[in-house]
Amino acid sequence: MGQWYCPSGNRFYAGIGPYVGYGFSANVDTPAKTKLYKEDAWQEWDFGGKAMVGYELANGIQFNAAYQIGVINAVDKGEGKMLPQSVSLRIGYRF
Repeated sequence: MGQWYCPSGNRFYAGIGPYVGYGFSANVDTPAKTKLYKEDAWQEWDFGGKAMVGYELANGIQFNAAYQIGVINAVDKGEGKMLPQSVSLRIGYRF
């Protein structure tokens, strides 16, 4: 992760790196209430890469955006393939 300070005291930051994820629960909303992890339809573990950029004001308010993509096929059975992806926008406060 890198960070660069502005003369006003604000800060710009960016970073890239790996992530590890674990799914605790996943259900399909059908009359059968299929539990996807228990019936081996989905992988519980995920691993991949993430990139993030953000800006922090001198008063501690932060704005950032991130993108992550998994490299492990999330489909456990059959011939399908799905790589989990997410985009996030955040507002936060650092104290």
